[in-house]
Parts: sequence; structure tokens; C-alpha cells
Amino acid sequence: MRVVLTTSAIQTTVGSPDGKSRSRGILEACLAAGHEVFVASTRSRLGEHDGWWAAIVPTNRVFLADEGDTVAAYSAGWKRCLEALEIEWPNETIANRTMPMHWTSVEHWLCGAGVLTYQDREIHKLATKS
Repeated sequence: MRVVLTTSAIQTTVGSPDGKSRSRGILEACLAAGHEVFVASTRSRLGEHDGWWAAIVPTNRVFLADEGDTVAAYSAGWKRCLEALEIEWPNETIANRTMPMHWTSVEHWLCGAGVLTYQDREIHKLATKS
């Protein structure tokens, strides 16, 4: 199965006594289960705390945002990820107006399109088994 994770789904500083990022275990569980993992980020570059997971996810499956402080820049990594998955960017209708879906909604929408994300309970079940 295909899985799209964010950098925040992969690691967290919550519960870390030294404030450093630590794995949530989800990436490792997905890879161990044989899933095809993609990473979509709203960050335009990786930090040194990302090195451990970037070393185990193929670079052609990591999609970063464009530089800039706009919705378009933040969404760019997600859009490239969906292109790699051969999934058309979805639209949504708000107040009788149809527009491209915001990337935060896309993460939820993908669960219904046959792609696991951090928003899917099945991902969390996998991580608790490892």
C-alpha cells in the first residue's frame, strides 16, 4: 500500500526530555510492513534532525515545499507528491464555490482515495505493533 507521511508524522519533540526530535515509530512500521512510503512537507528544506529518516526514504519519494510564505509555496511539495502518486489534485466546494483543496484537507482526503496517511487509524495500529 502507498503511504504519505509528513515530517511531523515521522518525528516529534513531544515527550522528549532534551527537546530533540525523536521518531514516532510510524515510518519504521510502514517500511517494515512493506508499504511504499512518500513524504510530503510544507518545509522547503530538511534540517539536520531529518537526516535519519531521509537516509531510509528514497529521495524520489520526498517532496518539499517551494521557498516562500504563500499557500502555493507550502502546497508545492504536496502537489508534486500527488503527481508522483498519479492522483489529480482534488477540489472542494465551500459556500457554493469550487476551488482547489487546501493541502491540510488533502491529507484527510487521501485516506478515502486508497492512500494511508497519519490521519488514518490503520497507520497508528501499525506503529503500536512494532
